[in-house]
Amino acid sequence: MSLNLSLHHKHRCSICAELAGKDDTLLAQLLLDERIVSAVALRTENFAVIPSIGALVAGHSLIVPLSHEPNVLLHAKTNGLLDELLGLLTRHTALNKSSYLLFEHGTTSLGNSLCSTEHGHLHVLPLRADQLEGVFAQLKARDAELTQFSELPKRAREEKNFIYACDLNAICGESLAYVLPAAGIPSQFLRQVVANVVGSNTWNWKVDPAKDLVKATIKWGFVLKTRSVSAEPC
Repeated sequence: MSLNLSLHHKHRCSICAELAGKDDTLLAQLLLDERIVSAVALRTENFAVIPSIGALVAGHSLIVPLSHEPNVLLHAKTNGLLDELLGLLTRHTALNKSSYLLFEHGTTSLGNSLCSTEHGHLHVLPLRADQLEGVFAQLKARDAELTQFSELPKRAREEKNFIYACDLNAICGESLAYVLPAAGIPSQFLRQVVANVVGSNTWNWKVDPAKDLVKATIKWGFVLKTRSVSAEPC
């Protein structure tokens, strides 16, 4: 199925609307038959874990700020929230023993994003080790710069728009992160890379929201809010 993208623009921000439990969000439209309007795996004072529309694999989630911010990692570092963010990430990924790919296509200020969703979101995907290497190989081919995870906020601040990707080991300094200036790189670039590596032809969430994979993802410990039977459908 395809989505009615007018809902993506109806609210000031579709992610903010989803976090608020509105019943006319993209997730609510996708899971209309299940009457699900929001799904949150974990929530802290400043961040939450939600399923990704257009999931590329089962378990594909997003860590998002509860406030409307243009990025995740830089926002956390700038506001003294890095320990909170990393603690949430650790708890979420402990639910499954897979290797994980983390990536963000962010911007330093609202209104300047090259990403199709302005609200900052950190992608968290369970992948096999060989699939991780496949993603990183394609980033190397793009001449991505290698850097320590601790240096990512600084590198992000230097770029108006940025892309970074790494595995969980990068957080504790056991591996390096890949960073690219995002100027000239199309929206959903890393989604295309991941889809290619996992052998999927569908990467554009606007065209294929991957309902079955989203439904599989919310079984990974997500707390669901459902629409009452008497409520008007979106």
